[in-house]
Amino acid sequence: MASLSRSGLLRAAALALALFAACFPQFDFSGQKKSSSSSSSTTSSSSSSAGGAAGGFGGATGTAGHGGATGGGGASSGQGGGGGGGGPCALGQIGACGENQKCTVVKPGTGEVGCTLAGQRPAWSVCLDDEECADGTWCDLVLGVCKPVCKSGNDCAAGAQCYQATTAQFKPIKDLKVCTAHCNPMDAASCNNDWGATNCFYLNATLGFDCGATQNKAAGSPCTLSDECAMGLVCAGGKCWKWCAPTGQDSGCGFCCDCCGLDPKIMYNNVEHGICSCCWC
Repeated sequence: MASLSRSGLLRAAALALALFAACFPQFDFSGQKKSSSSSSSTTSSSSSSAGGAAGGFGGATGTAGHGGATGGGGASSGQGGGGGGGGPCALGQIGACGENQKCTVVKPGTGEVGCTLAGQRPAWSVCLDDEECADGTWCDLVLGVCKPVCKSGNDCAAGAQCYQATTAQFKPIKDLKVCTAHCNPMDAASCNNDWGATNCFYLNATLGFDCGATQNKAAGSPCTLSDECAMGLVCAGGKCWKWCAPTGQDSGCGFCCDCCGLDPKIMYNNVEHGICSCCWC
């Protein structure tokens, strides 16, 4: 599988998801591939399977509070399942191919499955090719991290989703599903930085949070997309802002600043999350 520029993959994934502080106009979903969901209140705590593939993450233009972060859509739904063409191995099953190997999709275009050498990078680590990822995981080239292979949400962590995996061009990969991280956007603790910088992003397609590779820019840095911002930050109003919770109070945002909610609400474990902004001053 050819290695592609992570920056190019992430930006190809970015579709329009506008973030607005609650003291300004509503949180709006728009863009080239508009999400089919337009619910006014969403949550990332669901453990059910998701049909669509994860799209891109937030970016923004305009002034803080007025601007919106662009986010992502996803590819079409697919069916869960197991192995396929390349040999008698069970897709995603750890140890199915013996020591130092893994059962994985060897031809994403057809969904052909076979045994290959396993990489050393665990789930939620940065990757550019599936050969870098450990047994039982797949390199998601959209978000640029290794993800656990699954058949249903029961195979994923509590609160996470099992959804259709795609190529970098958003084409569904036959019989391959992967887990979301259901990471905490405040600290992105689930995401692994041992192989490169990662962050926890809100995804339009799954309406939840997931790990992805990032350019690791500090708070206050100019940005266009959230894949530019470091752990615990989101791109809004053209710069990297700190996630915060609960909304409507200081929440660690500092003097004369508040945790501004978003519309529709962004929830993590039933707690409304927003961005630290001085929009109330």
